[in-house]
Amino acid sequence: MKRFLPEKLSIGTLIHIAMISIIVIIFATIAIKLFMWDSSAEESPIETIDFNIFDTEPEDYYYTVDVNTIENYTDDGELRVVMLGDDSLKDYTDGSGIPALVAKNTDAITYTCSFPSMTMATQNMEFDVTYGYDAFSFYYAALCISKNDYAFLRDVLPTLPQTDRIADYESALSTLESIDFNTVDILVISCGAQDYLKGYTQVNTIFPEAYISNSYVDSIMQGIDWIRAEYPQIQFVIMSPTFCYYVEDDGSYANCDVKKTADNGTLADYMISAKSAAVAMNATYLDNYWGIDINAENAKAYLTDSTTYPNADGRKLIADKLSETLNEKIYYTGE
Repeated sequence: MKRFLPEKLSIGTLIHIAMISIIVIIFATIAIKLFMWDSSAEESPIETIDFNIFDTEPEDYYYTVDVNTIENYTDDGELRVVMLGDDSLKDYTDGSGIPALVAKNTDAITYTCSFPSMTMATQNMEFDVTYGYDAFSFYYAALCISKNDYAFLRDVLPTLPQTDRIADYESALSTLESIDFNTVDILVISCGAQDYLKGYTQVNTIFPEAYISNSYVDSIMQGIDWIRAEYPQIQFVIMSPTFCYYVEDDGSYANCDVKKTADNGTLADYMISAKSAAVAMNATYLDNYWGIDINAENAKAYLTDSTTYPNADGRKLIADKLSETLNEKIYYTGE
């Protein structure tokens, strides 16, 4: 029987066939992937992604001041801790506030200076009395502490809208005025959520040779610098905000893991900026964003209705972490 043998193919023909085959395979793979993605899109909306699958180790940083190296200073053996910050540090009559819990866990004497919606930075580079809230930022509070003069805050207080929060401002300011910072061992600074929510500038790129008040990083560094110059024995602990939500104009809630505010940053970006400032200024930094188990999946169990600040259960998580830090990480009595 006569058989018809195929003609021998040239090298060029073989190359063309191989290329066409590869292209067909690629397009077939893409088509299959698109089909699989489309068929599962309704079952796996982005809101259900488990962000815990990513490697997010806490960004904690510890720094201890050896008071033996401070000239003309004698530690009296009492641990005195000033808590300066936003609503996250507010006192509660049931004892569920962070200052009360820390006092219980550490036997420390704690002072609560919680200014409503306190920010690190200011809205305006130059103070404008028409936005008096700037006076109660960490930047200006630190300046007043360093001078031991709170007249500026006293003068601005009556200009704020006279809401029911005025009593909270008054209480925090009165406590601040009563403190002898020569005896203070630890200054805990807990604010930053509002800096993120308001989109305040993170890093100063306008005047890099100077600190400016409306920069998040500059406010941290300048504030610590002012206070340390007058009270070198104080150890600084900066605590980051926990997970929170950004409320859009239409009332919907945006996840701080992905929502970028006016300064084009997520809350994680602000957290990293604050850590960089803490490290540069030899201050302890506690990462309550990745270091506290509050996230999109369990936020309702740990945040207040404001969706910004921790509730009693959330405050306990923070207080436990801060207490451990004071007890085991940074407090040095000089003994």
